[in-house]
Amino acid sequence: MGVEIHYDHSGEIQEIKVIQKTDVIDINSIQIEKIESKCRADSSDELCVTTQLQMKFLEPLQGNVMAMKAIDFKGRSQITYLNDGFDISGDSLNPMKTMMIVGTEKYEGLIKVTQIAKYSDVWVAEDGRAFEMNEYFTPKLIEQSIQDKIDTRNNLDRYHSGFADYKELQVQNAIPQLLEYCPSCLDSFTDFDDSFAYEYPNELNKLDNPKIIQKMILENERAQKIMNYVLNPALKYQ
Repeated sequence: MGVEIHYDHSGEIQEIKVIQKTDVIDINSIQIEKIESKCRADSSDELCVTTQLQMKFLEPLQGNVMAMKAIDFKGRSQITYLNDGFDISGDSLNPMKTMMIVGTEKYEGLIKVTQIAKYSDVWVAEDGRAFEMNEYFTPKLIEQSIQDKIDTRNNLDRYHSGFADYKELQVQNAIPQLLEYCPSCLDSFTDFDDSFAYEYPNELNKLDNPKIIQKMILENERAQKIMNYVLNPALKYQ
């Protein structure tokens, strides 16, 4: 991002150029003022020119270093770096980027995700799932849905985090009542061996494979093109 101020031979501002790939600054907010000033503090005459620049930043900068570069009509230049005392902080006033990616849930299809910050690799879906994008824009799920973590108010719901404890409590309360009506009902279970379990390896999720994700994205794009041709045959001849 840069702002160029061009002076003519008479010392008047001739042109202002704003160079930026995205809307880092509000172009309409730029104000340039030329001020006659002394070249040195002990100078008596105002033989130099001070250029005063005001502008509104729409988002924080990617880097913390800014510089001022002056070039005269002979091509001689001087650069002054503003390493200290220059900070653009706060939330971005520009809308965050959005994109469609292949969802991680079975039969989910495409989902919309939004970048959390301009230079961040993290994108968030509407349900709260967070994805990390690599340089090839292949998504990797790094945070589950917020809804998966929110308990309902009723712990009788089997999806509630306290449901297992509630169920165990009910079992312990039921045993004395059962033995009161049927003292021998549990006798047949006294000879049971200790329970055992098998441990299976972790399940492999094919959506963790970047090649499969990339292939799914390409197939979705291909299907979208075909549907566009079906809905608008004229596109095929453009």
